[in-house]
Amino acid sequence: MSKNKDQRRVPAQDPNVDRFLLGPGAKVFDRLCDVCVHYLGDRKCKAYPAGIPDEIWQGRAFHLSPLPGDNGIQFARRKSDGVS
Repeated sequence: MSKNKDQRRVPAQDPNVDRFLLGPGAKVFDRLCDVCVHYLGDRKCKAYPAGIPDEIWQGRAFHLSPLPGDNGIQFARRKSDGVS
């Protein structure tokens, strides 16, 4: 188990552990799309130019691997977003 500053426990094997443990100066964001290099704004991106599906937009599905209709493009974190 990994612990953050507040001593809350997160299973070390959790593939999303980085989402829960924020380092110094980390910025909090509402959805993965906000920090993706492919996000175009207005709920559109290069993967879904007609509109990001609700499952992804609302955080019920992470776009870390291919999903139907994503044009072969998946999430890639922007380097300049300040998220650690």
